[in-house]
Amino acid sequence: MEYGTTDYSPEYTGFVMSRLVQRILLSLLLLPLSGIVYGSVTAFSVSVILGFSNEHFAFLISGLTTWIFIAVYWILLWQRSVRWSRFRVAATTLAVPGSIAVAFIIFTTLRTLNTELAMFVASLTAIFLWVTATVFIWTETARERRERIGASRPDVISCPTCGYNLTGLHQPICPECGDTFTLDELFAAQPSTTDEDLRE
Repeated sequence: MEYGTTDYSPEYTGFVMSRLVQRILLSLLLLPLSGIVYGSVTAFSVSVILGFSNEHFAFLISGLTTWIFIAVYWILLWQRSVRWSRFRVAATTLAVPGSIAVAFIIFTTLRTLNTELAMFVASLTAIFLWVTATVFIWTETARERRERIGASRPDVISCPTCGYNLTGLHQPICPECGDTFTLDELFAAQPSTTDEDLRE
């Protein structure tokens, strides 16, 4: 079989990786790659650029470099899957100072024990707090899910609460979230519904 073609014959049992699976696997590689970047930059800064007399500044450079690497990697990986809006752009940007603020609190708390440890933990905390925040900020809402499903399949009836596909069910009860609706409520909540549809 040639590269780029798909064989759906019964004899073909190969696995074609979806883009979602690809992104998930690449996301799992983020942690070890970040460790490599952090360790390499720290070692290079301490031994070559700054010398052994300024280790604190080396940790700061390593943290900033790793954050830039993770941010670029993470955004490039998921940018096509995210439905970008002004809110998401603003929230993603504001998550940066928010993560830094939490990391600074951690740094001041641990500094009394060990400054190097405090800088290491605080820098990594800020980075991964930002990544965690983007997971929630970029998550598709129930309304966005209904609109996406409705655009691809206009005949689909979706749950107004969670966006679950209710097509084919005999009762207006969502098996995903458990909410109950009347038929009028279900019909009115569909993204393709217009005022003329409601009057008919």
